[in-house]
Amino acid sequence: MARATSQLVSALLILVSSALLAQNTPRIEPQFPLDDVAPEPPPYDEASDPEALGQPMLCFSEPWRCPEPEDATTKPRDVASGFPRPDAKVKMPKWKKGRQTHVVGRGAPVQPGQAPWMAQIQRPARMPSVTQRRLDWEDRQFCGGAWIAPGWILTAAHCLYDGRTSIKDARYRVRLGVNNIGFQSGGISYRITEIHEGPGYRPGVYSNDIALVRFAPDAATERGRRAWSEQIAIDGGPLSAGNLSGDQAWFFGWGRTERDRPSAPLLFGKVKIEPKCSNDRFAICAKGIGPGGATQCHGDSGGPLVIWDKGTPVLVGVVSHNTEHTLCGNQRKPGVFTRVSAFRNWIEGKTGRLPGLAFRR
Repeated sequence: MARATSQLVSALLILVSSALLAQNTPRIEPQFPLDDVAPEPPPYDEASDPEALGQPMLCFSEPWRCPEPEDATTKPRDVASGFPRPDAKVKMPKWKKGRQTHVVGRGAPVQPGQAPWMAQIQRPARMPSVTQRRLDWEDRQFCGGAWIAPGWILTAAHCLYDGRTSIKDARYRVRLGVNNIGFQSGGISYRITEIHEGPGYRPGVYSNDIALVRFAPDAATERGRRAWSEQIAIDGGPLSAGNLSGDQAWFFGWGRTERDRPSAPLLFGKVKIEPKCSNDRFAICAKGIGPGGATQCHGDSGGPLVIWDKGTPVLVGVVSHNTEHTLCGNQRKPGVFTRVSAFRNWIEGKTGRLPGLAFRR
């Protein structure tokens, strides 16, 4: 009897501790409810849409970069390589000129095509259970992800549910090949067919915060459209704590900026990987570099943390959460990213064998 009582007390203590941790762990994904009195989004104007102008020109000159919508879910592809870092000064093609890089909300805009592995998890245009109005592009932005295999993106486990709403059951979309989410012509959207939490994921405390989302074309997929999309290599490096310590990395997202609104153009933040994290085996901590260093915020969840390995971008982490009570934009504390190499075997158990690189020092 005494032993049973002791076991019960221990179980209650674990539940209480988990509840306290969940209360103290800041959430960085968008929250319901949505405003029911906001105006309907303005009508689409293709003439003012830079995505509508730039993408067809690129896809005509380099068609292999712009897969058929069905091919993105079925045909193996080479991973992206030969890309400059997003903060590198490079000579841009004529069709990209006129869009100057400048600091926005402690992140800097990504030029179209500089992160072709980026994926958006998007709310549906209509959600009658939440609001009667049509959602605009800001409302529809939920999480980010990275395209890693035909029909698969890698994201954060806490991005699989919007509150209690399953992104699969509620018909959320995966969108590839988009840079500016403020324009509806950018990218190609797919239905979500499967969602898989990472092994050992604990909601609220963000342990093992990683997930796979499977997607496929459907009637709403824009089959007549082409968009620059390329898969990214995932880290195949040794599973050793701190093996990336001191390295510079870049994360990507459409999360909220200093204006407390999602960013329409894709932004990047430059960070330095810390030598220690709360769980080095499964997580990476990284802090913004410089006085304007970026930190992740609402809407950045699930986005990729990338290191450049001799010209090849390598996915090493997934945006998870901020440490302690750190607010968005405060870089005194590091952000936390789920370590991809810790879950490579689980990932390949779902997707099949993936091309990847052991990060070469």
